[in-house]
Amino acid sequence: TASAAPFAASSAAAAEGGQIGWAAALIGAYGLGVGLILSHLAGGLRTLRRWTDGARPLVHPLWGAAYDRAMFRSGVRRKVRLLVTADTPSPLGWGLRRPAILIDPATAARDAEAEAVMAHEMAHVARHDWPMLIVSRIVLALFWFNPLVWLLDRRLSDATEEAADMHAIRRVDRASYAQTLLTSVRLAAGPSLPATPMVGRSNLGRRIRAVLDDPAPGARSGLWTATACAVAMASALTIAALELLPAKPAMAKPAGQPAYAAAPA
Repeated sequence: TASAAPFAASSAAAAEGGQIGWAAALIGAYGLGVGLILSHLAGGLRTLRRWTDGARPLVHPLWGAAYDRAMFRSGVRRKVRLLVTADTPSPLGWGLRRPAILIDPATAARDAEAEAVMAHEMAHVARHDWPMLIVSRIVLALFWFNPLVWLLDRRLSDATEEAADMHAIRRVDRASYAQTLLTSVRLAAGPSLPATPMVGRSNLGRRIRAVLDDPAPGARSGLWTATACAVAMASALTIAALELLPAKPAMAKPAGQPAYAAAPA
């Protein structure tokens, strides 16, 4: 019995060391995932800053008039920079304190599309979609191990684009707006950035069908979709946070306590 005590102690120490090793590996993997997603986000923001710094103001009578009308109709009161740059493959918006709308030269040359582009991008500014996008990406970085969070991040991005479409087609002709989407998608081959592009990499067919249908149901579905995504995201965060909480250790029975009560005599 005395010789077995050192062996039992060494086995317990080895088991404890193994648990610590697994915990360190899990923490390292979690930190690596967080770091990769946040570094991708930071790199995208640096790219947007570089594009914006190198852009020039878009000065054109039709674009300026469309800009003023979009500002008035969307209720935006703060200054929004309208810039043109060859770096962006298609129109996009970004920024919190000083929002910027970046227009590619090919789109800028098609001044007939100014109303549609301005209505869409100004809708993102009015709805504060870009800050929501950044918060969603940070949440994704913190809970990257949960597949539901990835799904909700993608769906939330799609819902914001659809809601901006519904906002825009109340102000421009639906057929011409759908044509603008089709024209822009041919140019939208570029890096994935933390911005609100006019045309993304997915769901374009669903967006065009919604634009060409009756706008009233689409507007309501866009609102309900965004609300459902927000509720689902909050639920996913709660579940993910509970998964991270350590389990409570089982309460040990006091020494000498019988496993069962003796039957009365």
